[in-house]
Amino acid sequence: LSSTSCLSPVERSLTFPRRMQKPPWLVRGGWDSPGWNWGYANGEAHDKAAVLRSKLRTQKQRGAWLQELSSKDSEIDWEEVKLALALKWQRAIRERRDQAGWCHVLEEMRLARFEGQDGKARLISALESRLEPTSIEDSGESVNACK
Repeated sequence: LSSTSCLSPVERSLTFPRRMQKPPWLVRGGWDSPGWNWGYANGEAHDKAAVLRSKLRTQKQRGAWLQELSSKDSEIDWEEVKLALALKWQRAIRERRDQAGWCHVLEEMRLARFEGQDGKARLISALESRLEPTSIEDSGESVNACK
């Protein structure tokens, strides 16, 4: 058995070169661009990830970014949010800490299923489907932490 036979298809796609490019009708830039090259050491994804990593290098920078993201009139680009999520999921998958199935969402993202007019709504739906409501004890009462 090879060392890769134990990896899921998603893990293999994150680790090894993708052999097929997307059909020409999907080429619009970003995740659906043949130059995006998610998971490789070259391409648009690599370049944008380097910029984002630099921007979010320190805990203070990450905190400020999250604060801005949560503000009502945030100017953080949705594509930057998608990239940040993808980088976190990719790391969790590689470290075998993906217990919520984010690998499936990442694979859908890699296949550009969250692009286009309804892409944001589809991604939000995929995110919500993996987030289970949690409860906290507050004076003996269970309170839904998601509200």
